[in-house]
Amino acid sequence: MNQLGMAFYSLSAIGFLFLLVLLITRRDRKPFIRLVSAAAFSGVFLSVSALNGELLPLTLLLETLFNASLCAAIYALLSASGSVSRIKYPYLAFFLAAVLLEAINFSLPIALGLWVIGAHLLESLAGLYLLELLYRVTPSPKRWMIKPLALGFGAIFVTHFVLYADALLFGGLDQTLWQVRGIILLIAIPFIILGIRRLKQQGSRLFVSRTVVYGSTIILFAGVYLLMMALLGYYIRATGHTWSQLAQVAFYALSITALVAIQMMEKWRSRLKIFISKHFFANRYEYREEWLTLSSSLAALEGSPYSAAIKAMMRPFQCRGGALLTASNNSFTITHTENLPKDSLDELAWIQQHLAGECVTHDWIYDQRQATRHAMPKSMPFQVTKPNNLTNHLPIVIPLTSAHHFRGAIVLSVPPFNKVLDWEDRDLIKAIASQLAMYCHLYQASEKLAEHQQFAAFNRMSAFLVHDLKNVSAQLRLISKNAALHKDNPEFIADVFDTVIAAGDKVDNIVKQVTSKRLMPKANSRFNLRSALVAAAQRYHARSPKPQLVIPDSLHQLEIDVDRDRFENVIGHLIQNAQEATPADGSLHISLYAEDNLVTIDIADTGAGMTEDFIRDRLFHPFDTTKGNQGLGLGAYDAKTFVEENHGHLYVQSSLGIGTTFSLVFQQAS
Repeated sequence: MNQLGMAFYSLSAIGFLFLLVLLITRRDRKPFIRLVSAAAFSGVFLSVSALNGELLPLTLLLETLFNASLCAAIYALLSASGSVSRIKYPYLAFFLAAVLLEAINFSLPIALGLWVIGAHLLESLAGLYLLELLYRVTPSPKRWMIKPLALGFGAIFVTHFVLYADALLFGGLDQTLWQVRGIILLIAIPFIILGIRRLKQQGSRLFVSRTVVYGSTIILFAGVYLLMMALLGYYIRATGHTWSQLAQVAFYALSITALVAIQMMEKWRSRLKIFISKHFFANRYEYREEWLTLSSSLAALEGSPYSAAIKAMMRPFQCRGGALLTASNNSFTITHTENLPKDSLDELAWIQQHLAGECVTHDWIYDQRQATRHAMPKSMPFQVTKPNNLTNHLPIVIPLTSAHHFRGAIVLSVPPFNKVLDWEDRDLIKAIASQLAMYCHLYQASEKLAEHQQFAAFNRMSAFLVHDLKNVSAQLRLISKNAALHKDNPEFIADVFDTVIAAGDKVDNIVKQVTSKRLMPKANSRFNLRSALVAAAQRYHARSPKPQLVIPDSLHQLEIDVDRDRFENVIGHLIQNAQEATPADGSLHISLYAEDNLVTIDIADTGAGMTEDFIRDRLFHPFDTTKGNQGLGLGAYDAKTFVEENHGHLYVQSSLGIGTTFSLVFQQAS
């Protein structure tokens, strides 16, 4: 075996030893972990023994144990998934026979070469069969968990199959394939580690000393680096035969120097430590519990929402005080403080003016103690100098930003024991900060929405009141118009007094509603429906076409239970709209029907009519009018709203050039 093959087998031995250490130090002792540990143990000795060609019988025996451990590990996964087949005992008998055959071949001078090679070929086939079975019985959504493991185990079994199939055909082991196996073993190890991590139901957290793992990783990286340098040196030696030995020694010396320089780079080492901690160790924080606690604390809403946001950030780090700053017009405002000492207010004001904006702009979690010690995971994107006369009660500034343009910052007091933030703290802070930013944004949006709703309600009230005033004004103008013709008519004078008194009552009601800044609904009252329709029609009797009442004698005593004043206003608005849409020589009829416990009021005209699109899209939309500045577009909307508030229905039938019928359906008074 040449130096390159020895290097690969040596590295694979180191890799299997690393895997063995990781698995032995796990807290769980499930069958799968034990069997993979046994495989790693066998892999160590297999890689070591493969370095010496004189130990071939021992190597083959260790390989059989290695294959048996891998197959048993796959079978353990099949058992855990509930897919146990009837292959347990045949496999056990086969590997026991293979181990016995290997032991005889190792201890006795008997020529069993072809038998041993055939046994190893069958071992690789058995492993591939189990691997395929595991992949097929695993549900599709969960196959991603076993893919790395399948790639690692599959690469080993396929390599063994090719190696021993070639040996069986040509009567001997091929040295090139034998050396390639060392490469495959080395490549398979990371896939096996990744596969074990993904098997969460088997417990994928590795509880290993971080220092040991970091040192082992450095050794692994160093081995890979030196291997690359060895390949390059081998190439130089193979092609550059005119190079002197001194040049080659100098080249290797420079390579080792470069490796040492890389390991001495603090920034690279710190990033490597963070990578190892994130991917090989359990997190300090249980994010599910942190999320549930955060959700419950925000939902409880003890105090103001801003106070809840500050406390939610303080809780994981046991800080005693904090403050929330929010941005407006490129400046920050102290929105809320929580348990801050008085002597820290100057420090908070300095953070508000000089530091909060930088943290939010660069999305940087600032820790004054790290900035002082120059121990940041990476260089700060901005530079600030804190005056010496300020206290150090508020060392932590956390940016709050959302995609909806909310900008703010939370300032925290010193945690217990003056603990400096590490990468795990920062990851948790980022997760909480993203939720708090959205929480504060939604709170501000709800405040603005409530304010807009108040204005909308006031505007709506004003529109209805203006609508009523317009009707009062129209009645008074109608009296003034007819006064010259009927001023000597006693009936006209009596009608004028009734109209003026009713107008005065309406104006008083409008004044009360404007003073109280809200619409004042009246209580429902039971009244005679015919008398209310007659009163509403009489208000518009002076206009053309005059409304004609069609009420059967049998329905003269019919009653409903609603607000009478508003009922008469709604009927009056519909009559007025019908008169405005109908020529003077047209007709306008108000009809009354009753069926079961329902009454129907039809207001039918022979006017211009409306299209179906207009009825569907515009008729009942407030402030949508075809009268220009003379109308508000509230008559039909108010009618529909009033009818539905009293559990009734409003229907419209209309045809262009023929006319329109409004049907109002109410329940009879019981």
